[in-house]
Amino acid sequence: MKNKLKILSLLALSSVAASSELDNLLNTSTAIVNQIDTGIALVGAAQEYAHHGEALSDGTVSSTAHISTEQLDAYNAALTDFATNYQPYGDLKAVLESKAADEIDLMNNAVDTFAEVVVDGSGS
Repeated sequence: MKNKLKILSLLALSSVAASSELDNLLNTSTAIVNQIDTGIALVGAAQEYAHHGEALSDGTVSSTAHISTEQLDAYNAALTDFATNYQPYGDLKAVLESKAADEIDLMNNAVDTFAEVVVDGSGS
């Protein structure tokens, strides 16, 4: 049970450390989605104003919905970082090697216990 707790804690720590890539991707994509939502709202408002023969603005309001180059670059960088570095369970090789070492320790302890019992049992 103790070994399972070690592995779970290692997985939890590694997933917390690796979650920055996912968080960054979510934040940058949310910023772009918000710009798209703003654009949709502006188009709806412009249609309503046009229906009444009025104008929404002098042409400058639409710039509030533009996706900036910085937003696009940040999203692309986050996407690349996510694709190359995101490991939700950490370094799987390290986790498996740690588990193997724990199991070898358990086996060595079992062999030592068995040897002690056999040696003590034969001397009686």
